[in-house]
Amino acid sequence: MTRSTLLVLGVVGVVALAGVASALDGGGGAGAPGVAAAPPTTTAAAAPATAADAIPIGDIRRLPKPTPGELHGALAVWSTGECLPVAMDLDRLVSTTAGTMRSGCAVWTSPGDRWIALVPLHAQQVYAARAIADRGRDTGLRYTQFDPPTVTVADDGSTASCDGAHVRLAHAGRVTTVRTFPTSNAANDERCTTGAIGASVVRLSEDRRRLVDVVSGRTVRRLARRAPATVVAIATSSDGYVAVADAADGLPSATVYAPSGQVAFTSRRIGHAGAVGELTIAKGGAAVALGTANGWTITNLRNGRTLNSPGGSLVLDVAFSPDGSTMAAATLTGIVFARVADLTPRWFIDFPSQAIGWFPAKLFPGTRTAPIG
Repeated sequence: MTRSTLLVLGVVGVVALAGVASALDGGGGAGAPGVAAAPPTTTAAAAPATAADAIPIGDIRRLPKPTPGELHGALAVWSTGECLPVAMDLDRLVSTTAGTMRSGCAVWTSPGDRWIALVPLHAQQVYAARAIADRGRDTGLRYTQFDPPTVTVADDGSTASCDGAHVRLAHAGRVTTVRTFPTSNAANDERCTTGAIGASVVRLSEDRRRLVDVVSGRTVRRLARRAPATVVAIATSSDGYVAVADAADGLPSATVYAPSGQVAFTSRRIGHAGAVGELTIAKGGAAVALGTANGWTITNLRNGRTLNSPGGSLVLDVAFSPDGSTMAAATLTGIVFARVADLTPRWFIDFPSQAIGWFPAKLFPGTRTAPIG
């Protein structure tokens, strides 16, 4: 997670937006409904039980809970309100509240799903941790209310952040300021934009044809096509596809480059206007999700289908499955799952959440579990 969230205190602000109309289409179709399942064992806040016949038509709580084996991998979820962490084994459909995980109100994931960066409740520190495996360490970076905040974490735990005037990099216990510039009032400032390719934190070069290491300037990836103006996000999949999002005409679009640097998917609109917070990309590069101050939009780049508020629930974070076939959306109502091919909401887990990550099954903690629902 990719992804992955808005401001630490942003959930309070987005509650009022949770009724945004559903948008699931291939250019403008209607949304799909959903269903409830009991929450995993946790101290996190959960939605009150609702009789099935009292749930409105079109509500995502009408979607079925996945059965064991329908989905695969380890899901890390942070609850709304207290930002408490829960790990879910989707193959067995069990959960655990392992002490190896730290609370997180905002969470970002490295390209290879090895590290996460997170900000705990009531904190300004950015922590870096091995995904699910440990509570991590304070990077020395501070999380400000720059709207939206930009944070990048690489596969070696290197973490970068921007406060609107400085880009700082934390690596091996040291913090280095790698870029300084005058503060701008622009909603999206390209000078703040960083991404990660493997263990390197990168930015766009001045010639707009390369992604270079933020410290050394070394070329990490050459781009077959020059990036458009105002690059607002850079994201890399676990198999090396790189999505570069721009707002050249005020509306975000993305171009995806293959590991060779050749264009895999030409520029396509991927969301609505607004300050961009995060971009994440599925394995294989065929789907991306963009988070803004107005929520997330998921886009299939092959067929143009989109999903942004299933059943009217604002999406606060998105994660793609390790194989790239499925996406999970964290909402104030619960977790919604859809296949990337059609982006039709298909399953629902009753766990209101604001941050989410989807990792290989081997990362699930070996602690005591309880059934999900």
